[in-house]
Amino acid sequence: EIRRSCALIPGFHLIANEIGLPLVMSEIGASAGLNLNWDLYALELNGQIWGPSDANVRLTPEWRGPLPPKANITVLGREACDLNPLDPCNPQDRLRMMSYIWPDQRQRIANTNRALDLACRTKNVVHKEDALAFLARRLLPVSGATRVIYHSIMWQYLSKDAQAEGEAMIAAAGAEATPNAPLAWLRAEADGQRGSAAITLNLWPGGETRDLGRMDFHGRWVAWNGA
Repeated sequence: EIRRSCALIPGFHLIANEIGLPLVMSEIGASAGLNLNWDLYALELNGQIWGPSDANVRLTPEWRGPLPPKANITVLGREACDLNPLDPCNPQDRLRMMSYIWPDQRQRIANTNRALDLACRTKNVVHKEDALAFLARRLLPVSGATRVIYHSIMWQYLSKDAQAEGEAMIAAAGAEATPNAPLAWLRAEADGQRGSAAITLNLWPGGETRDLGRMDFHGRWVAWNGA
């Protein structure tokens, strides 16, 4: 669901604005990797655009709360994992992805097709790999860049033991983070509140949990706290 980038993009801008370093992106549970291309999408909020103004993929959620910060973002690298990744260039995989969209949602269908075309061109790497094995590699320090671990509506599919181990791995890497090799953990995940997901950020050094707001599970609206 590319509209989940409506909640993630403001978080990436917040991270880049506060840290001021390039980003190294790592997404868990990425499916076909469409949300790896978030910086190539245009997020339109109250007449302003976050991202390239000429982007073919345009996200227009109902926005509640203050506008997020803007930052000049450089992405140094991006990889993802999924237990069963889909290929955006494969017609059968594309058909499977489109089958989850109601046929009367024409704008959503058109936008998703454009995102699939873009992903087919960019050919980002989505490893067929378990989340914990992926984290073990991607949590290694990167000098002069912010490592960003992110995911949306997937943590619930991990076992309780895997969730605990993943959280411990991220916290341990965060404890070793430095101003020249910081770590961010951004997610939009269910937390028991019906009808929406919590948008949460931890940023190390420091590591306090920050409540950034909430989003509709499909990204139709975002309630931003401006934290």
